[in-house]
Amino acid sequence: MVVLTAGCDKKKSVKEPSGMPRTAMTISGEEFELELAINEVDRARGFMYREACQRNEGILFIFPEARLRTFHMNNCLFDLDGIFIGPDDRIINIEYMRFPRSGSSELYRSQRPAKYVLELKAGRAGALGLRPGDKLEFPEAIKAMAVE
Repeated sequence: MVVLTAGCDKKKSVKEPSGMPRTAMTISGEEFELELAINEVDRARGFMYREACQRNEGILFIFPEARLRTFHMNNCLFDLDGIFIGPDDRIINIEYMRFPRSGSSELYRSQRPAKYVLELKAGRAGALGLRPGDKLEFPEAIKAMAVE
């Protein structure tokens, strides 16, 4: 299954919560409030219809198995960092995902099979010093969600 992040539509932007479960997670010493996209509906929706992503917010896409992942940014109003993470909890690659200024979005892919994808506000991965090969510490409760 190829997962495509849903974008944002200027005509339908929303401010209310997505309804996805949330959790706190520490990344490089900073506390983040992450929404958890654990089913197909939430993974397809992603940041759809959002006006912005705040500095310490994001979405963690959790998949039942590690596979090559492809994301796009069609109709999104803001740029994101896409952090592709393997089944060993190590960062595979980090993509600066630009919202399309005109036309359709380019595709952003994991370089190897990914079990998780973390979307953060653009520039946050660099500010946090994240690099491919770094290991993220996921709470056991999050790992347990990676089953369908």
